[in-house]
Amino acid sequence: MGSLLPRQFSDRDPAPRPDLLTIANGEPLVWAVPLPTADVESVEVEEGTLSGAERERASAFADPAGRARYVVTRLALRRLLGGLLAIGPARIALGTAPGGKPILLSETERRIEFNYGHTDGLALIAVAEGLPIGIDVERAGRRRGDCKAIATRFFSNEERRFFEQLPDEATFLSLWTRKEAVLKALGTGLAGGLDTFSVVGEGRWLDEVECGGNFYRMRALAAPDGYEAALASRTERRR
Repeated sequence: MGSLLPRQFSDRDPAPRPDLLTIANGEPLVWAVPLPTADVESVEVEEGTLSGAERERASAFADPAGRARYVVTRLALRRLLGGLLAIGPARIALGTAPGGKPILLSETERRIEFNYGHTDGLALIAVAEGLPIGIDVERAGRRRGDCKAIATRFFSNEERRFFEQLPDEATFLSLWTRKEAVLKALGTGLAGGLDTFSVVGEGRWLDEVECGGNFYRMRALAAPDGYEAALASRTERRR
């Protein structure tokens, strides 16, 4: 299965139109959002666009660059959801599910699911109509020294054997992003247990995996050079 290519989106791009959801016909839509570099200390925000909770969380960042990346990601998320739902970005109501997954609280005629992930320099935002989704992105070079230790401790037996055949960072990140995307779609995040399922079988990548009583379709994303990313979406099939 080929990699899915995210659409590019920045503050200079127009928000998507609602008919894009109809055209997608249930398939997830994914956008790549460039994030500020380390030397950016602030981001201009139109008054009232972010919620009180978002402003409070942003102010809690000790690192100005981290604060800027958080703000840019949330602004992009609001613009994307607002465009797809024909609602002003400031009117989008966002919340958090018990497991920590961000959710849409705005009352709409469409059942919108979304998820996002971010790392140094890049955020990926996924939106779908109907079934839960999860997305993860990682930047290469951040885990180079502890890939083997993490794989040994947290991966399934099948995944550990797979990693041992090609024990490099690219293999590790491909495994990690698929697993975290599934757990984010499930709604538990890493608390759901990285070793409770396997994204490989018989020495090859799986297209679908069972987790938490549901089945999830997994796809690699065509991320920019230096990044690994994956998307997981729940299917109709149940155990």
